[in-house]
This record gives sequence, C-alpha cells and structure tokens, in this order.
Amino acid sequence: MNGHTPFFSVVIPTLNEEKYLPRLLRDLDRQIDKDFEAFVVDGRSEDKTVEKAKKYEGVLPYLEIMISDIRNVGAQRNKAAKAARGKFLVFLDADAQIPANFLSQIHNYLIEEDPKCRFLTTWVKADSESSSEKTVTMFINMLLEMAKSMEKPTVLGFNMVVLRKDFEKVKGFNEKIKIAEDFDLTKRLTDIGASWHLLKSPRLVMSLRRLRREGTLESVRKLVVGVSKFLLEGPITQEIFDYPMGGKVVDTRSKRRQKLKKTFEKYKKLLDQF
Repeated sequence: MNGHTPFFSVVIPTLNEEKYLPRLLRDLDRQIDKDFEAFVVDGRSEDKTVEKAKKYEGVLPYLEIMISDIRNVGAQRNKAAKAARGKFLVFLDADAQIPANFLSQIHNYLIEEDPKCRFLTTWVKADSESSSEKTVTMFINMLLEMAKSMEKPTVLGFNMVVLRKDFEKVKGFNEKIKIAEDFDLTKRLTDIGASWHLLKSPRLVMSLRRLRREGTLESVRKLVVGVSKFLLEGPITQEIFDYPMGGKVVDTRSKRRQKLKKTFEKYKKLLDQF
C-alpha cells in the first residue's frame, strides 16, 4: 500500500470456503471506505478456496493470502494480526456478508462519535427471509443488548472490530480454546480497561448454514452450553461437542442429509405402488 497505514485490517480465516469466500470478497470490493487491507488465512483447504481468493489480488486495495498449518480460527486470526498494519482489526468469517457502508459507518463512529471506543460489534441479520431464522438473529441481538445494559461487553468473533494495539497487548486469541474464544478475548480486553460499543447499524448478514444443518434447538443448545460453561469454568480447552470448522464439513453433511431424504422419498414412492 505504498507505505500508507490503513485504518482497517480485515482478517478472514478460511477452510474449504470456495463457495462463500468470493461473495465476501465482492462485498469488500464494493465498500465505500477503501482505507483497508485484507488478509485471507487459509488452513490448507482441500478445495479451490485459495484459487478463488487469488482472483481478488489487485482488485482489493491490498490482499494478502496466508497459509496456516494449524486449522484453528484463533490461530489463523492471530497469524494475520501479526502482519497487519491497520489501526483497527476487523475479524469476519468467510460466510458473512456486509453492506457497502459497513466499514464507512464503523470508521465514522470511531472517529467522529466515540474516539475512545477500542472494540465493538454490530447487530446481525439473517441470510434468508425465514421467519424462524430472523427470530434467531433477533434473539442474538437482544442478548447483545442485554449484555450492554449489564455492562458486560460481549462481541461476536465473526463480527468484531478491535484496536490492534489492545489486541497485541492481550496477546490475541487464546489458540488452545475450542469454543467461545471470542468471549475469552472480550474478557481480557475488558480487564485492561478497553471500552466497547454495540452498533445497531450497519448490520452484518450472518450465515445460518450451521443452524440449518443441525436444527434450531441443537444450535441453541450448543450456544447455551458453550456460554454457560465458559462463564462458570473459564476458557474451554477441551472438545465438549462437535463444532467443526470449515465450509466443506457443513456442506458435506447438508448434502448427505439431502441425499438420504431423496433416497427415502424414492423408496416411499415404490412402496406406495403396492
């Protein structure tokens, strides 16, 4: 970037996200605010994730594609953060979507409205018109508002903006944590006195593909169990339930379920003939 220090460093950890990553990179290309650099940190995907990312080299203001031998969102985010030069780090997941004014609104808030803010998150909305899925995202927003009213800072790892100096001061994400690594980071940022804020706008479009795969009840159960265990026992360094990273895992299981459904329907039609 010719020696220019960008305001934002956007960090995107990936693993088999060839289907979704290009959509997010297109969203970044459409940003009104171009004062950013971007990092895609890939955990050695087995699909065309890296190949798809390379198509945006020279399109975005600055894009660096990094390879991580460790498949762990915390480790992958930390790897990019060490190379980042922006004043603020923006952590996004590959399956997220952001409006064109996403960075510009956040930039304006941090400069004009609350220069003392050192980390923040925003409200989210569903990636579909399903009433049940809209209810889930509204529930998440209400939990964030509740945390705000109780002065208990809470951010979402897939939608997090943090002052890079503070991130470095607390030594980034704990790479040993399996679940709720974002809550752990939030606590450590709060412990050093970092102020935070929750923005109702802009809203990040949250992917609910995991919810569609597992079902609403199971997804909510995992959320409640994970958060409760973290609050009661601290950082979760052991696997407490199946929560795999990567688009291939989610898509493969979804396709397998669809295949089973079609097979069942096929045999049902045969039985109906008798």
